[in-house]
Amino acid sequence: FYNTGISTYIWVVTNHKSARRKGKVQLINAAGVKDEELVKEGKLDFNRFWQKMDRSLGNKRKKIAENGTEKGIGFITQLYGDFEENEFSKIYPNEFFGYWRITVEQPLKDDASAEPTGKKKRKAAAKKSGPKPDPSLRDYENIPFLRKDKSGRLVPQTIEAYFDREVRPHLSEAWIDHVKTKVGYEINFTKYFYEFKPLRPLEEIRKDILALEQKVAEMEKTVLDI
Repeated sequence: FYNTGISTYIWVVTNHKSARRKGKVQLINAAGVKDEELVKEGKLDFNRFWQKMDRSLGNKRKKIAENGTEKGIGFITQLYGDFEENEFSKIYPNEFFGYWRITVEQPLKDDASAEPTGKKKRKAAAKKSGPKPDPSLRDYENIPFLRKDKSGRLVPQTIEAYFDREVRPHLSEAWIDHVKTKVGYEINFTKYFYEFKPLRPLEEIRKDILALEQKVAEMEKTVLDI
């Protein structure tokens, strides 16, 4: 996609995986953001993933470097072949990306203004078919196939266990409409390769603000003197 801001993703798909790759997905972050920072700081001679294009194509201004084993296609191929976890490569089991999308229902409350006869009929119907859901209170939850235990390991979880732990304590009358349960998979690159950057110290920000205020005051004085 070169006429939009949509990021480019390259998929390597095969039904002849080696034994070590079976049941796993390898993600390689070739955005080269950190490399670009290192290049600007003079700590790296070149970006190991991409090079600037002579002419941009819409929003696309970079391309994967084609020459050399230390950058571009050669470097990415090396990361793929090594099949190891590092700052550019993450490896997860297939189930890590899966989730159930469940529909959470809550009972429709009786209208206090309704006639007694109608109320009795509704109660009788509820006993036969169960409580009637209130569409206005309907909600949805995405439940991952895996969760982290206390030690940080990924372990399987069930819909029921998640519901009892996360939903029922807050909505005691709620239930799951299992007929509407769906299975989905999602890969969120930004989430998996996110690196926390600490905020600037408040004192440093305060000094910058004071410096800007002084600069503005000097500019105003110059204008007024004219």
